[in-house]
Amino acid sequence: MNLFVEELTKYLTDECARVLAPGASGTNKITLVVQSLPLEETIAVLERVDDYFTTAFPGTERAIKISRGLWLSWNADERAALPNPDETERMWVDMGDQLTTFRNRGHCVFFGFDHASDKGSLKDFHLVSEDLLWRRVLRDGFKKTPLGAVNHFDKLLTLVV
Repeated sequence: MNLFVEELTKYLTDECARVLAPGASGTNKITLVVQSLPLEETIAVLERVDDYFTTAFPGTERAIKISRGLWLSWNADERAALPNPDETERMWVDMGDQLTTFRNRGHCVFFGFDHASDKGSLKDFHLVSEDLLWRRVLRDGFKKTPLGAVNHFDKLLTLVV
């Protein structure tokens, strides 16, 4: 499994759990926007976050969407290679380019900040970036490097050699 996908999923689900926990102080609305990522990673994280909502908070209104700009930035052949590309687009992509309108419908997790047409309207969203995750994973240095990360790194090395 991809360490980045695991860490991003964990970060997003931890944030959802923190905000939605009974008796949580402050805002009780999730507004997360994730930077633009490759197609495979985006779909993997998106599906895991949706599964988390379905399991941990069934019936909770949410909008988990990919920005139109990010969707269109991916190669058409890559999109067509998805198991159900039309269903993926219908369910997960904001083709109307109206990401901010979803915030009124419940909790929001958006993918594709770098490709959003109106970044200014997303300024009150919590931006989740590679840098944030990198600092989170390495906050204790390399002492706690997960075995999965080592295995993933080994696979990358075999591809390079």
